[in-house]
Amino acid sequence: MMDTLPYCSFPTKVLDIGNIDSSYLQNRYLSPAQALDILNETGTAAILFDRLADEDHDLFDLSSLNYLYEEIYNPGRYETVSCLVYHEAVLNPHSLTFLQKLDDFPAKKILVTNKKDEKTVVTAFNEGLINFYVCTQDPKAFTLLKEFIQQSQHHYFRDSVNALVDPLLEKWQRDNNALPTLLDPVL
Repeated sequence: MMDTLPYCSFPTKVLDIGNIDSSYLQNRYLSPAQALDILNETGTAAILFDRLADEDHDLFDLSSLNYLYEEIYNPGRYETVSCLVYHEAVLNPHSLTFLQKLDDFPAKKILVTNKKDEKTVVTAFNEGLINFYVCTQDPKAFTLLKEFIQQSQHHYFRDSVNALVDPLLEKWQRDNNALPTLLDPVL
C-alpha cells in the first residue's frame, strides 16, 4: 500500500500510560485507570472532516477558506488523542486486558516493555491491540519510540480521513464513472 499525505494534520496529544520516565513526551504519564477515564470522558475529538460530515456539508467542497479558518481557530483540535504509549515493565495477561479496553479508541497504540516477550507481543499484534512495539533493551529504543509516535500520528489522520473520503470517492466514481485512474491501487 502506498503511503499518502494526509488531507489534514495538526499537533495532537500523546497519552503516555505506565510507569517509565516520560521526559521525551510533552504530556504527563497516566495510570491505566486515569487514561481510560480521560479517554471515556473526552471521547474522540472530531477533526475537520468528521464535523463537516456530521453537519451534512458536501465533503468535495473543502476548498473553502471558511472551513480551514474554522479548523485553524478551533481550540479543541489540540485535544485530539492520536497516540497511546503504554509502558509495561513485564507483560502479563492483565496487560492485554488493558489493551483490549483501548480497542474502541481510534488512537494508535504503542507498547513499550523492559523485557522481550515475543509470544505476548505477537498475540497483541495479531489481535489488533497494538500498532507498534518497542523494547527498552534495544539500543535504538528512544529513537524508535519517537519515530513510532510520528508514524502513529500520521496514520491516525490518514485512517480518520480515509474512512470518510474513500466511500465518497467510490460512490462518486460509480455515479459518474469518472476517476478510475485515481482509485487504481497501482497509482
